[in-house]
Amino acid sequence: MTSSVKRSLTGILYNLLMDFKTNAKIGIIISFAIGILINGTLFTHLNTNNEVYQCTNIGFLQQGFIFMTVVFSIGIFISCSKQVFNRKFVFPLNRKIYALGNFFFIVIGSYIAMIIICALEIIEFVFSMICSSVTKVYYFIPTVSPKSFLSGFIILFSLMACIVSLVYLISVFFYKFKITTCIIISILIFGYFNITSINVFFINISTFYFNDTSVLFILIKFWISTIVFQLIAYTPIKFREVEK
Repeated sequence: MTSSVKRSLTGILYNLLMDFKTNAKIGIIISFAIGILINGTLFTHLNTNNEVYQCTNIGFLQQGFIFMTVVFSIGIFISCSKQVFNRKFVFPLNRKIYALGNFFFIVIGSYIAMIIICALEIIEFVFSMICSSVTKVYYFIPTVSPKSFLSGFIILFSLMACIVSLVYLISVFFYKFKITTCIIISILIFGYFNITSINVFFINISTFYFNDTSVLFILIKFWISTIVFQLIAYTPIKFREVEK
């Protein structure tokens, strides 16, 4: 790998991570606000009505993962547009650099997003401990052990990278073949709700990924899919090349 290629790869990765910084802030604000709102409202309701409630420390893990994945996916979709692409001050920029840059960005971005989610989970843990200690109607039951936390972190990190890679694949095809991509997506969405065979197809896909007792096999499926999505997305970005 030549110095110019390394410089270009570093440059596009830096550009993408700077864009992700804004998206991450949005995800943090949304996740934190909704989490505090839900827990605060629940705590107030329990005290007002003198009801007893048992709480587990998984709220932010679920909400945070969903919101960060959605925000990350929206960010990667926007970053594939021609307007945003043209703002990348990287030269030379060929599809190998662009593809590698996006792959590393998705992996690093997913890892950063999971770190953020874990930080929010710590806040929820402290909040729940405080609420449990100051009232008799709110009982906090920790359910996440170090072992389950590590397994969950790795699985969710891999799942996020897989989902965002799929969105990246759809995005590059969308910006290259807008009408065709929209038609295919519309047919799949319509079929999911109205055509049994397509609905069963999606259910079978979900079963394939998640109906497994081995964490290792689940991770292998996620990462193979991630790499496959990245390889398929390699073809339509040929038109984005900027050479000397």
